[in-house]
Amino acid sequence: MIPMKTLIPHFLQKFKRNYYHTRTLLIPLTFFIILLGVSFTTAFPSLTTHTTMDSFMISLDGTQTNGTIKPYAEINCGPAPIYYIENSVDLTNQYQDIGINFIRTHDFFGPTDVSAIFPNWDANPYDEESYNFTSSDEMIAPIINAGCKVFYRLG
Repeated sequence: MIPMKTLIPHFLQKFKRNYYHTRTLLIPLTFFIILLGVSFTTAFPSLTTHTTMDSFMISLDGTQTNGTIKPYAEINCGPAPIYYIENSVDLTNQYQDIGINFIRTHDFFGPTDVSAIFPNWDANPYDEESYNFTSSDEMIAPIINAGCKVFYRLG
């Protein structure tokens, strides 16, 4: 396993090197893909026609059991109040009641973004002082305190 101390500087160097190059290619590529999609659906309308079923029935017999349902409850954000939503509330008890067991730090809009954790792009990525995990830690602590596992997304 690669230690986080080594992995993050490598990621940041690669990100800095490729950011502007990727951005300049992404916009024309996006327009090309949209144009290609429009051309394709116009040229081959029969291939893009979708059929739907009118109705279907699912029957469940609740008197018969053959095991337990595996936990599947993973979610983005929470359980702490969401800092960018006015009057947001702590949902720790609700998360525990419904069995949330794994929380991704995706779409936190700031605390786990590279720009918050590594705020100075000119800083040395191998120097621990270049990093600031304060906002990230404030979001991770409630997840752990709720008894959930963390899927840390550095975005």
